Amino acid sequence: MKQKQTKKEALNTCKNYQPIIGKLYLTKDNGVEVVEAICIVPFDKKNKSTFIERYKIYRNPDKAISFYDGGDYTVMVITTCATGICCRELDKFINGEGILQHS
Repeated sequence: MKQKQTKKEALNTCKNYQPIIGKLYLTKDNGVEVVEAICIVPFDKKNKSTFIERYKIYRNPDKAISFYDGGDYTVMVITTCATGICCRELDKFINGEGILQHS
């Protein structure tokens, strides 16, 4: 989701995509990943990176975002891949676009 969302909006978007958790995802290069989580994350790049680093440690979206007290959010899809975890913004995941970060 490119536009900023409030926490409530992001939670609603996140809720709508919960059924894909545990599903297989075929990447552009024919790799297979499993959807591990759909979660709200800070909208800005710096805090989004902090969220990803904390997610790698805790593997829990609630613990990973507990540091953030801002008001701008987006939704991220986290998959398990050959190199660990891959993180994509929801709109990029839906469009089959770029990975934000590998672990």
